[in-house]
Amino acid sequence: MDILFTIDTEWDRLPQHSEESMQCKNLLAMTQLWKVFDDVGAKATFFCANEVIGKSEFEKFASNLVSLGKAEIGTHLHPWTTPPYNEFEKAFPYKGSFPTELSLSIFEEKLLHLKNNLEKRFHKQYVYRAGRFGISEDHIGILAKHGYLYDSSITPYVDWSRTAGMSPEAGPNHSSYSPFPFEWIVDGACIDEFPITILRRSPESYLGKLYNSLIKGKRNGDVLWLRPLPENRFSDFKRIVRRSKEMGLSTLVMFMHSNEFDPKRNPYFDSEIKVERMVKDLINFFIWIQNEGYNFRLFKDIASSKVAIINEKVS
Repeated sequence: MDILFTIDTEWDRLPQHSEESMQCKNLLAMTQLWKVFDDVGAKATFFCANEVIGKSEFEKFASNLVSLGKAEIGTHLHPWTTPPYNEFEKAFPYKGSFPTELSLSIFEEKLLHLKNNLEKRFHKQYVYRAGRFGISEDHIGILAKHGYLYDSSITPYVDWSRTAGMSPEAGPNHSSYSPFPFEWIVDGACIDEFPITILRRSPESYLGKLYNSLIKGKRNGDVLWLRPLPENRFSDFKRIVRRSKEMGLSTLVMFMHSNEFDPKRNPYFDSEIKVERMVKDLINFFIWIQNEGYNFRLFKDIASSKVAIINEKVS
């Protein structure tokens, strides 16, 4: 049984989107805290957005982990931070859009810009996560064409279609997907999908409906994410894992953002105390889940028979 620990490595999430919020000062907090995860044997996939490129301290930190087999670098495409920019992005430079709202030609140009820059600094790109989870079948052929083997953009049971973007119904609808891995096969192109581990809270239960209506709203109220949140603690992680095991789900995908390690630059853990508590929960969980028989994996380890991947910088 495997666990993939994934971190969307990206911008400072300040309350007001601005040029300052596009900085990546949060990376310092993450790299400083990493030793505690290294000590308990954690491995991570860092899905890097364009704004991370050129941050020398992070690049040194991540390259060292990659060389030791403790990390890999994936592609994380946010349209509004990845050139070339369309007219909407020029007019509203800090308004988040979905990759699914782009024309396929612009999506491919942005993907290649980001992919090439990541490969110059780290290694060949083979795993992708869409910014804001904006993946569609139309993207699969483009991803496969450019060497991607794995995707992890699906958020099971979650509907983003009414989330703000360029259009009134902007985001994708993942409500029909389950957390089980599957193959995207589109016009002969094939990519392995590893959805983020999200379970239904308790379908049609009284508590699920109450939580849905009072706290989280219709989109996320009846689901449990395997991710740190103020309301998701160590005990919740354990419950998700146990239910996953009962369902026969043998590969788990845990998700978080790099900025959640920095109390000044994320909306969820906005104090040192909250960050310390979150880190403690993660450490306890990582120790517990290995005792339960799960192994930390990287995407390149999961299906090594598919294609041999060499972690070398591309000249």
